[in-house]
Amino acid sequence: MGGAASNISTPAHRNASQPPAISLDRKDGLDLVQALHSGDMINVQLQLLEVPALDASALLLWLMAVGTVVAGSLWSGRDYARELKGIAWQEDADQGQQHRGFGQAGSRTGLEILEVTTAGAVGFVVLASTMLVLLFFFLNGIFFYIILVGFCLAGVEALGTALMPLVCKLVPGVAYGQVVLPCTCGSVSVARLITTPVAVAVAVVWAFARNTSWGWVLQDILGISIMLMVLRTLRLPTLRVACVLLPLCFCYDVFWVFLQPLLFGDGTSVMVQVAEGGDSHEFLPMLLRVPRLSGPPIIKGAYCLLGFGDVILPGLLVALTRRLDIAGKTRWHAGYFVAAVMGYGAGLLLTYAA
Repeated sequence: MGGAASNISTPAHRNASQPPAISLDRKDGLDLVQALHSGDMINVQLQLLEVPALDASALLLWLMAVGTVVAGSLWSGRDYARELKGIAWQEDADQGQQHRGFGQAGSRTGLEILEVTTAGAVGFVVLASTMLVLLFFFLNGIFFYIILVGFCLAGVEALGTALMPLVCKLVPGVAYGQVVLPCTCGSVSVARLITTPVAVAVAVVWAFARNTSWGWVLQDILGISIMLMVLRTLRLPTLRVACVLLPLCFCYDVFWVFLQPLLFGDGTSVMVQVAEGGDSHEFLPMLLRVPRLSGPPIIKGAYCLLGFGDVILPGLLVALTRRLDIAGKTRWHAGYFVAAVMGYGAGLLLTYAA
């Protein structure tokens, strides 16, 4: 390999003892790795670029995250208010069974609700760690496509459900009608028949165009829909359970991001490797991503990323505060919900500042 060294001038405000960081476009980086393995000669030219500390894409990502938490909490609160009043969910035509805890049957409603127990919170962290290690060792091209199919199926269900209220508002006389499906013993609402093809089209187009310059839009639509569904159907019943789940998840993040590379793995973070797709060389779809909108052209090819866990886990607590306000018949300005949303938004901003 032949490399062409470049003269890099260090600005006056930069500490000369700090090595410069080199940024590569993801596609160029993969091409470089492939060329290194093949033994081709490579000429590299380095250039010092001024990168803006804060990009507009970070603001867009913040708005999506906070908006998802607010919308999911309000949706969960609306369902809870109807539950208190004994009103069934008319837009959910497919009758389900409400479940409390993990596997314990509750009252019959039109929506499946899962309440997290203390044991379930501990089990979730153990399961998440186990899955992370398995993905680290076995994540390859084939396994990635299994995850991709699962993400698409979940996105179709979630997006179809999220669009149903809109269809019911636009065509209320038709949406609540029932259609008996052939070769089945059940029926489905007209609203579901309208929204499902739209959701399927979005998922299929994203699956084939996920690496295009606009594929992130469809991925974020599917991702936000999935998170809204989780915030609606998964509930923290009490603050005691939240005080078990959230600190455990915090320790989970700290260990796998910071401590694990120091203890074992030769400095390689298992979580970072899995998030980057491992041997598949594709980012896992369980995250929101927005391309950088400013800076040099090479920086514009990068993405600002936010994992689903950074939205869902705090969102579960925010949704709990909304249900508490409804149960206590507390006004908006005097309740916990607004303060919780402001706290989440401020905390997310601090992570960008850090």
